[in-house]
Amino acid sequence: MGGGISVQVLGEPKRTKIFEGWFCFLSYLKLSGATNFKAIILNSTTNLSLRLMLDILKENEGVDLYLDNDATGEKYTGFFMKAVQLYHYCRSNAISTHWDLNMLKGARDKFGKLISTLKISTRDVEGIWRSQTQVTDQRYRYQGYEDVNEFLKSSIIRGDQKHTRH
Repeated sequence: MGGGISVQVLGEPKRTKIFEGWFCFLSYLKLSGATNFKAIILNSTTNLSLRLMLDILKENEGVDLYLDNDATGEKYTGFFMKAVQLYHYCRSNAISTHWDLNMLKGARDKFGKLISTLKISTRDVEGIWRSQTQVTDQRYRYQGYEDVNEFLKSSIIRGDQKHTRH
């Protein structure tokens, strides 16, 4: 994994946690006290490519997303959720998860093109997008704040350091 992405492994990882930047990762550590996870620090959401998502899912389908509470964070969270739902469907139905990502370059609807290429029936598609996965969107924990770091700074200023043990 390159391109400005950092990986930190703490203890014996049970889950993978994805952060937009180092300050959010460090703020999460301060708030949670968590010690057994693998952290992927993106340094930019643009580093969260479909290729990286697949690499993460192949290693561990238990993923917690700590992206920013903004339009970009919403976009990438939604994209990751769709990727894991399709990935999980393919694994459950013995369909290859070695997707040809080169043929998706420039495609407006990457998942539509992928579903068509994988020959997944249209009647299955709706169920795919409703399926439950082990990927969670953690932005609700710092709702009203831009990111985990802003939440921590605000709680320090208020003097009521809330711990979000997870």
